[in-house]
Amino acid sequence: MDDMTVLLNDGIKRGVVQPIERTVFQKNEAEDAFRYMTTGKHVGKVLIKIRDEERDKVTLNVNPMTVEATTRTWFHPSKVYIITGGLGGFGLELSYWMVLRGAKKLVLTSRTGVRSAYQQLYLKRFRKFGKLIEDYKIDITVSTVNATTEEGAHKLIDEASGIAPVG
Repeated sequence: MDDMTVLLNDGIKRGVVQPIERTVFQKNEAEDAFRYMTTGKHVGKVLIKIRDEERDKVTLNVNPMTVEATTRTWFHPSKVYIITGGLGGFGLELSYWMVLRGAKKLVLTSRTGVRSAYQQLYLKRFRKFGKLIEDYKIDITVSTVNATTEEGAHKLIDEASGIAPVG
């Protein structure tokens, strides 16, 4: 046993090393788990339990299990998609994922607008798509409309509708 393993085991025994906080959802609650993650209020890991843990170290009989899933998501290139909090870390990653799946028109909301080099890098990456892939121009609009009010939400939808039908 190496020194690190000894220290880790000792820390677990003394209660110094503790498991990370987690919230567990059942396999039929996957949508709830993703909604919970989007609130940003969770701490630690969000897990989806597919089946009970196997206590034996060697699995002798594996029971096949079918998990219902959508194989691929696609976005209509002629529609515009609104992403609230679109300049945050998750919003930028979501935008990039959507572009890789066909979205060409996005409205990213942020009350403060583009403020960091990280955000600028992502917007630059979107512009490069048009240069790398022929006829694949990405139209990104950054909106500072406050979508947390009913009036702001209507204004944001009107703004997006001026670009294309909202998807």
